[in-house]
Amino acid sequence: MHLRRAFATAVRNSPRSARFVAVFPLIQPEPVNRNRLTSPQLVEAASDTASQSPADADVADVAKAIVNVVDGSFGKRRFRALIDPAQEGAEIVNGVADRVRNEMYRNIGLSDLLTLVIS
Repeated sequence: MHLRRAFATAVRNSPRSARFVAVFPLIQPEPVNRNRLTSPQLVEAASDTASQSPADADVADVAKAIVNVVDGSFGKRRFRALIDPAQEGAEIVNGVADRVRNEMYRNIGLSDLLTLVIS
């Protein structure tokens, strides 16, 4: 499926298109949807997302978070700054992802990539 989506952006009558179809005969190119960025579903999703943000959310919180990261001392700066005014649980998800990544790096012998070494 991912090959099909990637191929959908190619020009249909190009030499590359012909070679692709020759190599992957079961994957036929789809017509390019030039309106996909303004599709009703995308507009509705963006509207729904915006409506979930609290009315008192302050965009300055993003700038404050950037300043806090930059002001952190070298080697101690946070890996990620999270601004979640809607409290949708991104902090929990990111924490789990960090824990899983750390375990994976340890399991494959790359735990030295988890800490900063200043030489």
